[in-house]
Parts: sequence; C-alpha cells; structure tokens
Amino acid sequence: MNNLSILKRRGIVNAIILVIALVIIILAINLIYTESNRLDLQLYNKGVAVYNEAELIPEDVFKSPPKFPEENIIDAAAYFQQSEAISDDNKIKSIALYNIATMIGRDFVLFSYDRLSGIGLADAISFLKEAVRLDPDNEDAKYNLEYLERIQIEYQDLSGGVSSGGSTKTGEKPDRGY
Repeated sequence: MNNLSILKRRGIVNAIILVIALVIIILAINLIYTESNRLDLQLYNKGVAVYNEAELIPEDVFKSPPKFPEENIIDAAAYFQQSEAISDDNKIKSIALYNIATMIGRDFVLFSYDRLSGIGLADAISFLKEAVRLDPDNEDAKYNLEYLERIQIEYQDLSGGVSSGGSTKTGEKPDRGY
C-alpha cells in the first residue's frame, strides 16, 4: 500500500469518528435540555423548595413543641401530587408519593395527631404502598411504610381501637404487597 491510500483511510476513519462524536454531543445536549425542562421534575422541585423554605413556628418550649407550618405541607403535597400525576417515570412518581406520605407521617408523629384535617396515617400508608408498587427498589418508602404501620397500630392501642383514618385492626400484621 502506498502512503496516499493509508492517509485516505485514516481520513475516512477520522471523519467517521468526528461524526459519531458530534452525534453523541448532540444527543447529550438534547437529553440535558429535555431533563431540565420536564414539567414533572419542575413541579417536584417546587414541592421540595416549598417544604424546605418553611421554618418551625416557635412556641413555648415548656408547654408544647414547635410546629411546622401546615400551609407548607399542603402546598408541597400539591406540587408532589401534580408531579406524580403527570410523570411517566415510575421512580419520580414513587419519590413524589413517598414525600407526601413522609410529610403526613412526620406531622402526625411529631406535631399533632389531628392537625392536618381529613388526612391521617391511613392516607400516608396508602401513598407509601403505591410508592413501593411503582418502584419496588424504593427502600426508604418500604422503611417508612413499616414504621407508619407500627405507629398506626400503637396509636390504635392507645386510643382504644380508633384509627387515624386507617382500617388496620389492632395487632393485625398489615399486608404490604411486597
């Protein structure tokens, strides 16, 4: 082979490599642009921001613990629900439901058993069951589901069988679906 044919082949190979690199760069830019403009992620991030911007409402330390603003929980939950409703990604849906349930559960356990009117542990447990169904690898949702189910049983025992919106009987091991 002569030097001209070797250079010609190298040129063709280099041109092919350059075209492949450009296609990869274009695809990466498109992916980044698409991910940054996804409405489900934007709504999810707004929910996180609303929840994180709230501060505890200080109260008399000797009488009762500080409270987290109820409006922030409700607003953040609305963003998470919107994100879950429009998303095609089961992981995003699962994380959004997990966050809603965790906010409800945290509020129930830490602040007041009936502060969020019409929303109770049974709702949080339902959200967590759906989160686990959508993403069986969501270990945080599984952990919180088991935790809130234990809390619900303990609360039922303390309140004489009255549940906070749930249907689990006292002492009955709940079916987690996994």
